[in-house]
Amino acid sequence: MVLVDVAEALGRSRIRCGLSVLVDVKKTSLLVILLASSLVLVTACGQSQELDRYTARLGAINDSGVSGMASLSLDGDRLLVEIDAEQMVPGRIHPQNLFAGNGEQGRARCPTAATDADESGLVTPVEVQDAFGPGAVPLEPFPTVGSDGQLAYRLTSELKPGELEKLDGRVLVLHGLGGGSSDDAPADGYEPGMPVACGRLAPARPRSGRTNPRP
Repeated sequence: MVLVDVAEALGRSRIRCGLSVLVDVKKTSLLVILLASSLVLVTACGQSQELDRYTARLGAINDSGVSGMASLSLDGDRLLVEIDAEQMVPGRIHPQNLFAGNGEQGRARCPTAATDADESGLVTPVEVQDAFGPGAVPLEPFPTVGSDGQLAYRLTSELKPGELEKLDGRVLVLHGLGGGSSDDAPADGYEPGMPVACGRLAPARPRSGRTNPRP
């Protein structure tokens, strides 16, 4: 008797049902067994276990100069996050949040120059409320950026049931502006609540293709 790991033999590395098949190679064609076993795998596992992945291209807010890319996936109540950004304020904690927009049909959006209602030159947390919507989902623990201003954030988080049911239509926002630009800036000039980068999440193409999220 020969133990055959069907998932490995079929090259289906993302199917993780733990199913193996005992094959009597003396009596049965291995090829026929593999083909039949693939049907068993489909029946037992349903669709492929590869998660739906969403990406966002992060653009600067408030002349921060911050840019980057993010990739997020949901697996039930488990959230997988990858964020890479540059030109962040070094040595500071940078909050980061997901926003869903307003209302059941609302879609969050990144702020534009028109969002600066008082024409102060800065888009404040108050002014972005309509664009972001209520009910931020914080991606904690918030990272402290190193001396080079580079952010390389990796997170696997267990969410509360129902805390985040979908990623489509949400925006990812990075916060933390230096320079004391606003009238309410603290003495050290760092404002952790000020948005510095934003990107809308969009379904990613398969990893074999190019990723082209909506701006």
